[in-house]
Amino acid sequence: MKHSLSLPFVGFAILVLVLQTFIPGFSLGGEKIVPDLLLIFMVYAGLLYGRFSSILIGFGFGLVQDFASHFEIIGAMAFTKSLTGFGLGSLALYRTVWPPIIRALIVTSIFLLHFLLFFFIKFNGTPASTALLFQVAILHTLVGIIILWILDKAIIRNLFSR
Repeated sequence: MKHSLSLPFVGFAILVLVLQTFIPGFSLGGEKIVPDLLLIFMVYAGLLYGRFSSILIGFGFGLVQDFASHFEIIGAMAFTKSLTGFGLGSLALYRTVWPPIIRALIVTSIFLLHFLLFFFIKFNGTPASTALLFQVAILHTLVGIIILWILDKAIIRNLFSR
């Protein structure tokens, strides 16, 4: 959209993929929560490069995640991350129109929809309750939004929230 993908951006994407592979998870309420750094990276990719690039990045990240850890439901993460890339890339179109709080609410909604869709696919055919699906999706969303907020304020200097 605005810029072409640069070599440092691609290098940083590879670094985020490697970090995602080795980031430790933690248990909260009996559920294992692993922060999704790739989604956070996709927020910034969507803001900087627009919808098409964000969809491609989401598909690539999702495919790598599918082969790395979700091989039993191959394609689920590529599908959900592509849809998420569409939503996050669409934010670039309204960056100057919507105030930061509205963008934050939309990103939170996109994260929640991403996790609801993924866990719906993952738990399909298992005796998991709908309450568990929502609980896991909300926990993952909260962790992702908190990490996004910390990174945006401390390291990236308000690229998302200005």
